[in-house]
Amino acid sequence: MRVVAPSASPEAVGEAKHLFFAGRPFVFPTETVYGLGCRPGAAEEGVYGIKGRPRTKPLTLHCSSLDLVVEYLGLEEGRDILRRLLPGPVNVITGKGVGVRVFEHPFIRAFCREVREPLAATSANTSSLPSHVTAESAYADLGDAVPLYLDGGRTEFGIESTVLDLRGRPRILRPGAMPPEAIEDALGEEVEVLPPQGGGSLGGKIGIFVRRGARIPILPRSVTVGVGEGRIQIWERGELYPVLWELIRDPTVRYVIFLEPDDLVLKHRMFYFSQRVIKS
Repeated sequence: MRVVAPSASPEAVGEAKHLFFAGRPFVFPTETVYGLGCRPGAAEEGVYGIKGRPRTKPLTLHCSSLDLVVEYLGLEEGRDILRRLLPGPVNVITGKGVGVRVFEHPFIRAFCREVREPLAATSANTSSLPSHVTAESAYADLGDAVPLYLDGGRTEFGIESTVLDLRGRPRILRPGAMPPEAIEDALGEEVEVLPPQGGGSLGGKIGIFVRRGARIPILPRSVTVGVGEGRIQIWERGELYPVLWELIRDPTVRYVIFLEPDDLVLKHRMFYFSQRVIKS
């Protein structure tokens, strides 16, 4: 395993290019969270295995320009609508069922110009656990299973991209770094925001995640937090994942209490993690 910084240096791009054409994955920075990527096609199996991601969930194509998206997917008829949204922190699911992003991050731009192909990728974290905003945190999670980590420092947004489904009426499947209002302004129409996967919302209630093997506590509406318990209230978006990982890695923390925030993105992510059991 190697860590190379800065991520957009010729050395970093060269090493990533070598792994890309050798069919091996690597971790890289974006504006949102760190990604785990490879060459589209057969090499994707390694990404699924390292992350533990279900094979039914396709990887997103990361591109440096809209021209590369159109050329690779043959989406000439969709160029105008994509131009209104991209580049930006939004993962657009096209009529072909493929998610695409166009980045302004210097590594993605330099890398895709060099290889002249999209990068197939997902977030660089174990499936169902929080994403990472630093290369160091990603390495602590995925370890030596990934041969190369490109260190671009802390990510700009600290939260995932918004997932926008354009197959039919526009729908936001996952709120993220691009707010619904910005998408509606770009498209000139109202966009539906779907509830978190699993249905419903926290609705003002307390959600928790617990370590496997730990007792699930019965919590009253008002809780006094003591030793061995972590409590998450309202955090800045960029602080959510570092705080979650700190709690997950702390062996004294048995469970974490989520108090529903007003922020749509934090509400969505907190609901997601309150439905999942954290591995010990």
